[in-house]
Amino acid sequence: MSVLLLAAYFAAVSGAAVPAGYPCARVVGPLVAGTVITSADVALAACAAKPARLAFRYDASLRAVRAARDLAPGELVPGLPAATLPTVRPGQEIVLAVRVGAVVLSRTVVALHPARPGQKLFVRAADGRTFPVDCPEVGQ
Repeated sequence: MSVLLLAAYFAAVSGAAVPAGYPCARVVGPLVAGTVITSADVALAACAAKPARLAFRYDASLRAVRAARDLAPGELVPGLPAATLPTVRPGQEIVLAVRVGAVVLSRTVVALHPARPGQKLFVRAADGRTFPVDCPEVGQ
């Protein structure tokens, strides 16, 4: 990771000023304090002259960033490096699908922890079984 990327990540989770040259983010939809932030929750935006208030906190137990306070849609906050944000949050329902020839089998499961593509994701099925799957790409 570059020094600028690390400085921006620290600024976003500590409330420090956003480093020069690093973008801010705009909140896409309402986020309640404590919500795990995913890449779909924020969009890159130009920084305002005034530093944004503390918006995020790092949750070491989940290895994820959470909203430190309620965030309103359109609010300008320090940007988080997209590579650090999960695409799946705990409790999110995911449909797993397997194709065998012309047959497609699908099953709805619930994510047990945050993950991003390329990582293993533990999920729980409706029957209570827990098992690992590859974290799906966004839109899959």
